[in-house]
Amino acid sequence: MKPGQRKLEVKKDGFKVFVRELEIAAGGRVPIRIRLEPPPPSPPGTPRPGEVLTVTLRPGVAMKFAWIPPGQFAMGGDKSAEEKPVHQVTLTRAFTWRSSPSPRPSGKP
Repeated sequence: MKPGQRKLEVKKDGFKVFVRELEIAAGGRVPIRIRLEPPPPSPPGTPRPGEVLTVTLRPGVAMKFAWIPPGQFAMGGDKSAEEKPVHQVTLTRAFTWRSSPSPRPSGKP
């Protein structure tokens, strides 16, 4: 490996992402101790990821929202120019996203 600044990132499902910046010297070794920590527990009553919450506005009128927790995921793809590049996205706060039926059949562009 060439000398210089490097970023080490270790990911494992169910744990916080471990990130460390390293300076690598020519021919040098850098001992690294990695401690993976579980994320903090969710407060009682927090929805599960993807759980759909229904808000009734008035009798017969309701809106559905999907619960999106904080975390990291890869966004993008390699199939078309519109999807490129694949990149890491970090959500620092949870939020709800309005859930609605898809206007087109699943799996079709």
